[in-house]
Amino acid sequence: MASIPYGSISGEWSASLNKYPSAAADAGKFLYYHGVDGLGYNSEFNSGSSTVAAARTMNEAVHKYLTSKGVQIAENVWYDGTNDSGSINFDAGLSSHNQENFGDGEH
Repeated sequence: MASIPYGSISGEWSASLNKYPSAAADAGKFLYYHGVDGLGYNSEFNSGSSTVAAARTMNEAVHKYLTSKGVQIAENVWYDGTNDSGSINFDAGLSSHNQENFGDGEH
């Protein structure tokens, strides 16, 4: 579980998530080496939409890296706490406010 804390995202976390694409390659290699097949987030943080978009892009790249190495089930666990714009929006279910975070099957 990636331990992004509840509330406003820190500068360190924001910088880490925005380091894509180099962070994705490093994260994918780290996870693969240690036999970890995915990422989980405590998605109860708020940030800007660009940080959430960067996290999405990094997660997609990590997933593609793991599956290219033969990992059959590579997952990114995220629930609807943090929406596409980076705001906290609990218990609203899956809808237009978070469809980018949950993707379309290819992303």
